[in-house]
Amino acid sequence: MEEEAQALATLDPKVIAEMEDLELYALLALIPEGSPNYKPEYKEKAARAAEGSGQV
Repeated sequence: MEEEAQALATLDPKVIAEMEDLELYALLALIPEGSPNYKPEYKEKAARAAEGSGQV
């Protein structure tokens, strides 16, 4: 899981934007704080998506 988080931290912003369009917030929530791609709303949106789907 740590490797995936590091890969997301350094991904091209265009790829991150595509992931946002696809609403892949569970993956985007793995981006570590302090990286250029980190946005706190990813964790919030991932939590809301999990609640809405009953995956809490």
